[in-house]
Amino acid sequence: MKWRYWGPGLALLCALSEGLAAGASHEQQQQQQQHEQQQQQGAQAAGVAATPAAAAVLTAVSSSSETLQIAGNGEVLSSVTKQQHVRPYSGAVPLCRNCFGKDQQTCKVCLHGEHESSFLMPMTRARASAEDETFAALETNHNAVKNLNRTFYMKRGEGPFGSLGNKPTDTKAGGAGATSFLQNKEAADTLDLELGLAQTSVPIMQMKDSQYCGMLGIGTPPQWVHPIFDTGSTNLWVVGSKCEDDTCTKVTRFDPSKSSSFQYTSPPVHLDITFGTGRIEGSTGVDNFQVGPFTVKGQTFGLVEKEGGHNEHGNIFKSINFEGIVGMGFPDMSSTGATPIYDNIMKQADLKRSEFAFYVAKDSPVSALFFGGVDPRFYESPIHMFPVEREHYWEVALDAIHVGDKKFCCEEGTKNYVILDSGTSFNTMPGNEMRSFLEMIPSQECGDDDSFLSSYPDITYVIGGVSFVLKPEDYLVRSKTNMCKPAYMQIDVPSDYGHAYILGSLGFMRHFFTVFRRSDGTTPSLVGIARAVHSPENRAFLQQVVNSYPSGSFKADDILAFERGTNMLRPELLQEDSALREKHTTKL
Repeated sequence: MKWRYWGPGLALLCALSEGLAAGASHEQQQQQQQHEQQQQQGAQAAGVAATPAAAAVLTAVSSSSETLQIAGNGEVLSSVTKQQHVRPYSGAVPLCRNCFGKDQQTCKVCLHGEHESSFLMPMTRARASAEDETFAALETNHNAVKNLNRTFYMKRGEGPFGSLGNKPTDTKAGGAGATSFLQNKEAADTLDLELGLAQTSVPIMQMKDSQYCGMLGIGTPPQWVHPIFDTGSTNLWVVGSKCEDDTCTKVTRFDPSKSSSFQYTSPPVHLDITFGTGRIEGSTGVDNFQVGPFTVKGQTFGLVEKEGGHNEHGNIFKSINFEGIVGMGFPDMSSTGATPIYDNIMKQADLKRSEFAFYVAKDSPVSALFFGGVDPRFYESPIHMFPVEREHYWEVALDAIHVGDKKFCCEEGTKNYVILDSGTSFNTMPGNEMRSFLEMIPSQECGDDDSFLSSYPDITYVIGGVSFVLKPEDYLVRSKTNMCKPAYMQIDVPSDYGHAYILGSLGFMRHFFTVFRRSDGTTPSLVGIARAVHSPENRAFLQQVVNSYPSGSFKADDILAFERGTNMLRPELLQEDSALREKHTTKL
């Protein structure tokens, strides 16, 4: 197997071991396969998925390790040793490849095959201001629910991402869905675009501990910006050089005049979009985009040319460093009906697995976004996969929510869902449940030690018969004044999409490794969840990848140095990389 660690322009290659059980004996592998098949057959016959605690566990061990060399400025800057991991498998739950198909029983839950990602692109934190602003957003929401009896609805078109874009209203639950960025099918001037990535692993940076930014090359030659990667939308937006607002000039902007391939759309489209905490104006254009090894030509996107606040809720762009957004939702979100880039890359790049995965770091500025597979060092195996209920949000059926030993949701015979949304900071509760939830989990002083945690219950989500537990230390947010609040906001998802709860990047995905797999025509789209591993080794590994750049960031000089160093270290890479680019260049 080859791993590609992608810088902004060129890959580093390092040969890794071919098999999961390369160090295991042939006899051990045969025994594992026989036992696994027996367990899968039993589970299929029963038609019931066991919880992790009830499942038999098998392991396959590879004893080998490899060293990844990261180059820059014509020399090896650092090396990273990748250890092969022990991988346990839950034998009572079938593998997804054995679970779906014409002759297979449809499963409520199945296991990810744990195939490894092929590429890695380093990304780093684009952080704006103190964590207290994140805490203040929670406090405002909680006080509005408890004291003012206000209800917050999430609409498509109500903000750049998730919880920062909600709008209070005392009218009916409007809008067509939750957490989508600048989308509204009822508004003709709203453009919906998506940038998708393929078979790439991407360390991503946190913004205000809740927004996660990567790298995107736009134009000819590429100009590099740091957009938010959002599973709750299907849009592609970047801030343009025409935007002279203070919130624009503090970030990297795309300059169309410096791109020989840029064109404005014809006829021109003017965008003027207002949401709860801000307003943007802009236009639409067409240009080439680069993400990892893939170049897509002729992609339409939104170009922000003016942004600001418009009411008493303030200006959200003053609190964040917003350079753009990459929507990673489904085509059904598209307001124009155009095929998103992610879908075109999946179809035309011969990808073996159309999936991506998020690892959100807990105590590090560097997180990771993987494409084409997963990395077993970042989660506790197995990864349980659940069918997407409808290909609009990354939405799966919810069995129950327990707060301590009390069942908080859901009534028998009702349909309930959870939406996995990297663009929403916190988890959410519907309006008719939030008040009682806050009574069960009240805010209080955190104390000088962790003894106060014992007064808080666990919060358990049961999905497909599998329990995912948030401990108090997982869901409580601490302010600088030593106050603790649950990382939950009240947001109602419109009833057209059922009784839904959002699981966000800070409230859930920081604690659970999440996988998003698109349907291949036989297997449905799936969402995978496994407990994340936050180890010193993982922090060091991701930081070392980022530090391999001369300045520890992503600037033009870094790109050139990275390419020069790689080419001098491994001259044969240039030819291989060129062939790969030609093969995977997609003209839309």
